[in-house]
Amino acid sequence: MAVTSKNTGNRLFPSWTELLERAADRLRLENKVTDSTYVSSAIDIVPPDYLGAARHARQALGPLWHQFLKEQFDIPADAVAEASLRLAKDIWSMGSSLVVTTNYDNVLRWACPVSRQVEVWDIEAPVEMAHFLQGKAKPTIWHLHGQISNAANIILTPDGYSLLYPDDQNTATRYKAALATLRNQFVAKNFLFVGWSFADVSFGSQLEEVVKIFAGASGPHYALVPKTQLNALAARNLPVELVPFDDFGKPLDDLLAKIVSLVGVDPTPSAITSTLPVANPQNYTFLIPYREKGSQVIGREDALKAVRKQLVEGRRTNIGHTAAFQGVGGLGKTQLAVEYCYRFKTEYPHGVIWLNADQDIDSQLINIAEKAGWVPPNSINSLKLLTAKQRLRSSSQCLLVFDNLISVDRIKDYLPEAHASPHILITSRLNHPGFEDVALEILTPAE
Repeated sequence: MAVTSKNTGNRLFPSWTELLERAADRLRLENKVTDSTYVSSAIDIVPPDYLGAARHARQALGPLWHQFLKEQFDIPADAVAEASLRLAKDIWSMGSSLVVTTNYDNVLRWACPVSRQVEVWDIEAPVEMAHFLQGKAKPTIWHLHGQISNAANIILTPDGYSLLYPDDQNTATRYKAALATLRNQFVAKNFLFVGWSFADVSFGSQLEEVVKIFAGASGPHYALVPKTQLNALAARNLPVELVPFDDFGKPLDDLLAKIVSLVGVDPTPSAITSTLPVANPQNYTFLIPYREKGSQVIGREDALKAVRKQLVEGRRTNIGHTAAFQGVGGLGKTQLAVEYCYRFKTEYPHGVIWLNADQDIDSQLINIAEKAGWVPPNSINSLKLLTAKQRLRSSSQCLLVFDNLISVDRIKDYLPEAHASPHILITSRLNHPGFEDVALEILTPAE
């Protein structure tokens, strides 16, 4: 939440990147130049290694780490510009007795209309959580990753995350009551995520695990996301309905205010879904489950050019223009397909659709139909699948990717009809009739 200073008008609290940049600066002031450089490099790579940078900064600063965090987040209430609390106040106006945050500051307490009565949980509060789950609720702020008044327990580094989020079902955690309460709320309540980046992979994995355990019956959950991040978040395939807004600041404030006004009339998830774009089977989609690496991919430029040439100039088959990255395992076929998608996405006005050919394709199509807004959010799965298959088989000027194809028989029911003219790219260890191979060889040391 962009809370600002009443004296300067500047933001009071740093973003992830800003926090770690300041940590690097502090290390430099402490004459720890090598450590400073390490932290800066960790946040400059793609994707940034925020948790690794934070762990290194904490270790290098030693006893100064907690003092540094206090300086960043322990800001007095009288320093804030009252108008900048609008978003936080609107969150309370939605009527929920529990507000969960991964922020360490006190903004939600400042904004609470009954701040003297509000209960605050610091990661875990077993007795209070039990009372809450029994229905004995009062206004509560849950600092899921800790709060600045208890800086030593803040979850900001990998070892801290492991205390709350298990690596697998057999791993014990310290905060058992917190994890149980979080999972309970995922099932029992509808979550609206405001200002969450979902950079916390561990948090997202808990949401996915709950949906899997309860066979998709939990939720629905929603996330307000800036349009610039829409495709990247959609590609993560989290079980969350994405509600786009133009930008942080006033556009986000206005959207939340609209939802608050609708909740006042209709306190159900429909108040949120009414702000979603109208469902349209022709909505553009770009859902790639991996990030591009760009210049980090070396020695494969000729292969990318060859596939592009084949798809644009090659002989058209009865299912469109086709090509394949083919070769033994470990050659980077999937990553090359990812690079192709990102590099040429503007050449496909009707979108890019990625399917893992060695997994359940129907479930992937249902998910894509939801994320792309091809059908209304509450549609039954059979309608989502029917719409997605029709889109897949009838569209031109789009790219279809089937990754790790073992047999063409696996995808024959999803291939385009004769009148459509898409580009189809597959990756496979095998040769497949109808797909022109761009064979990949093992790179030499020089390459």
